Amino acid sequence: MRILIALTLVAAYALAGGSQIVTTSHRKVSYGWGCGGNCAVNISGESETALGNDPPDVHLEDHGTLTQKQSDPGGLMISLTQWKYAFHGISAGGDTRREYDLHTDVSECTRNSEFHEEGKSTISKPVDCAGPPKQWKLACKRSEVQVKGRARPAWVCSPPNHMDAFGTEFPWVFGIEESITTIVSGEPHPRTTYE
Repeated sequence: MRILIALTLVAAYALAGGSQIVTTSHRKVSYGWGCGGNCAVNISGESETALGNDPPDVHLEDHGTLTQKQSDPGGLMISLTQWKYAFHGISAGGDTRREYDLHTDVSECTRNSEFHEEGKSTISKPVDCAGPPKQWKLACKRSEVQVKGRARPAWVCSPPNHMDAFGTEFPWVFGIEESITTIVSGEPHPRTTYE
């Protein structure tokens, strides 16, 4: 029991701004909207972003899937995106703010669109994915997010400058004391909550 308490205190110190961070951000997406007449769009997926920070070095991995379905009287179109990215770099900052200068090591993304029309064969085609740049920055601010009515400490991370979207949508939210899952759901407008 004493060993467990000691490990918990060491982890809490590290995540609170000590020398090391090892944490994971989860994201679940499930939302949709009507697009007129008998037309509907639904988006669903899951992803995970892992951060390992042992200053000045940092390692990040981001992987997941996202499916978009659009149905209308003309048929059903399904687009499936799968990605895996890995980054390394150096970190700077302290207890309340950190910035990471990152290099992209792995950039794998596939997107396939299928069109299903009743009485006809399925049409399938690959579509290009936008990947991350070779070098980029990620800024993380220590903040609090509401998890089931309770404020929980977290690192909230986004690029400091505009970048084209890739992989898991920003911000990436890393729980400090416990893992936090970002939930994006609802119709016709998605709402972000945390669990």
